[in-house]
Amino acid sequence: MSSNYLSTIVFVLSTLANGAQARRGGGSGGGGGGGGAEISVYRAAKGLRRDSQAIVSVPYYQISTGMPFQIIILLAAISLLASYIIYTLFVAYDLQQGFVTHTFQPVFYAMLGFTEELADVLIAGAMLLLIYHRAKLNNLPPVPWWKKTLDIVMITSLSAFVVVLLSVTSAIWVVPNYNVAFNAWLAFFHLYTAVYVLITANIVISAIVLSSKLSTMVIQDHMIRKLAADISPLLSARALFQLIDDIITSLPFRQVQMVDFDALRLAGVIIQSLIYVIVLAKAIGLSEIPKPPKTEDSNEKAEA
Repeated sequence: MSSNYLSTIVFVLSTLANGAQARRGGGSGGGGGGGGAEISVYRAAKGLRRDSQAIVSVPYYQISTGMPFQIIILLAAISLLASYIIYTLFVAYDLQQGFVTHTFQPVFYAMLGFTEELADVLIAGAMLLLIYHRAKLNNLPPVPWWKKTLDIVMITSLSAFVVVLLSVTSAIWVVPNYNVAFNAWLAFFHLYTAVYVLITANIVISAIVLSSKLSTMVIQDHMIRKLAADISPLLSARALFQLIDDIITSLPFRQVQMVDFDALRLAGVIIQSLIYVIVLAKAIGLSEIPKPPKTEDSNEKAEA
């Protein structure tokens, strides 16, 4: 907006200078120049007032995501970057050696799964914080206590399952009974998937409900609208793929003999990478100032 103010002021000064020069010239031309200068100054003042109204129409609270949201999104990006680096190192080592020893595999698998699942937790928590933050700034009624309790329980449970999966995956090859350890890992992974699908549904429903409440307000909340229209479908696709992957890997071996699990794992990494890169890009861009709606003044300015 500062550039608009500067251009308007320069335009006013140049117009006044032209009017003064025309008056010094005298005669009817000077009178015409003076009238033109007065009209131009009026239009410039009108444009300055329009710019001031445009600033008022986009107050600070409308572009605020909250510091916790920004920090958590940054941590999620770091966690995803770490998971991609670990997966690249794992594939490179596997291709070079032709096999992976038992002392090498659990550490890399555990850290790969931990960084991916940690990103799930961080992104889900960030979206819930954004919903709470925007609802508070728009002076909506407080969130019911049971809803806050439900969100806290789901985020805490998801975080706990991530830690348990990290511990079980790290020890799965060193425990005396491998089958018991693997079944324990599978059970916790089922619980993790179930809670992740539920919390994703919670985010989508909360964003849609909040967007519908704010639709009746004079100033639309473009952040919640983007969350409901752009980010929620991506999170839903991520949760759906997680559920499908969990179901396929849990089927009896005789039913999945033709499944290429390496290809499935690679597809999962590619799909998750694309989805989360887009989600993070949209989340980072939420603070952009929305374009003000077109008015009669803006149409007059475009015609001029």
